[in-house]
Amino acid sequence: MRLKKCAVVFIVEGKNDKDFYEKTLDHFGCKRNYPHIDFKVIDISGVGNFKGKGKRKFDNHVENLTKKYGEIPVYAFLCYDKDVFSDRRQSPPFNFDDLKKELLKSKQTKGVEGIVAVEQIEDWYLIDIDGICKYLGISKPKKINGATGVKKMEELFKRSTKGAYTKSETNFLNSLNLYKVTSKAKTQLKKIEDIAKTHT
Repeated sequence: MRLKKCAVVFIVEGKNDKDFYEKTLDHFGCKRNYPHIDFKVIDISGVGNFKGKGKRKFDNHVENLTKKYGEIPVYAFLCYDKDVFSDRRQSPPFNFDDLKKELLKSKQTKGVEGIVAVEQIEDWYLIDIDGICKYLGISKPKKINGATGVKKMEELFKRSTKGAYTKSETNFLNSLNLYKVTSKAKTQLKKIEDIAKTHT
């Protein structure tokens, strides 16, 4: 077993997001390029679970890391959609700063960052609409109906024979140009390089 010098944990809203971040890590060769880092993507099954379930799963993972590698530094990335803090919501499902303080209570937690999709992670997917249309086997439309990223994805899937789009749908991710899609998160993902350099 190769010893790790630090760990990077992504806490995400659901299966769709988990698959996306795992594919992103693989695509950019993070595990291959940084073998001294332990990478983990944790699915909390709903943004409302960030405060309770998210912290509990994070703490459990840190405990398991300690058993394997000793007390190594841990960095957390909280990945969620900006629309959970929409002006239409009177009570957002969690407070980022409060959760950050809770995660930092662990002496091994050295940093907590947010990776926020604007407005939904589907809006990121739609950056590569060519890849989505190729997967669906349809022509790229001049206009997509729908007020949100989810609604637009649903509209595209309706034009194909792939069935309805759901939040658990992940097969199309293999058709995305992840360099293009993750361009909106360059600043946050660059921090992984910084972490790697800090703990070489």
